[in-house]
Amino acid sequence: MRYWLVVLLILTVISFAVPELTYADHLASQIEQGDYLSIKYIDVLEKTRSPLLAEGGRPINLVVVQGKQDATEVLPIINFHEGVPVFIVRQSGITKVKGTSSESDVSGYSMKIVNSEKIVVGSSGVPPQEFVFVKDLGAFVCSKSIAGRYVDGDGQSYEFKANGIAITPTTTFNFVIGTDHVPYRFDYLEDSITHQVYRFSREGCNLDISEVLDAVENQHGNDGSHIRPFAKLREVGCKKTQ
Repeated sequence: MRYWLVVLLILTVISFAVPELTYADHLASQIEQGDYLSIKYIDVLEKTRSPLLAEGGRPINLVVVQGKQDATEVLPIINFHEGVPVFIVRQSGITKVKGTSSESDVSGYSMKIVNSEKIVVGSSGVPPQEFVFVKDLGAFVCSKSIAGRYVDGDGQSYEFKANGIAITPTTTFNFVIGTDHVPYRFDYLEDSITHQVYRFSREGCNLDISEVLDAVENQHGNDGSHIRPFAKLREVGCKKTQ
């Protein structure tokens, strides 16, 4: 009998000595670090395989989450290149907007951690929307848009990998998929070394790629009309009729 009383006393002391981890604290510490995309962006991207169409006129489609010492930073990105005020989520559960004087000053902004791979972010004039974890923006968008194996009219093989490697009959090069459409108003990829910009367009199983000849001098709303054909391809294994 005394034995159980001693055990109960020890457990009682421990329960008071160890602070309870709140749900907010748990989410702040467990949330995945990396890139989060709007679920609306992902839905359109998967249907159209067009990063340009996926933007849908929304200023914020990307949120970056990163750990900073005792806090987690949540950074919404406008047009895939411009950061807005950073949300700071501390392990204590306190949220603030970086650069404001008050720890609780989040006026005009909203942010909620739903679970370890989903957050909701909104700001002045932008209704809250859901973002889900994709880890790496470039690899994810590439995998949903251009990644795959193709052949041209002569049966020659082409391959664009999600990790940003292009293999053609004459060369192999590294590339990045275009997500920022302020400079170029078309779907594109860019050679990582030469910075040659290639416009691409899809129609069913067909993929047309062209070199953009004025990409360097025209980087503000370039419509991709000054081009030279690079390859006309068909995706291997594609069953679409159009």
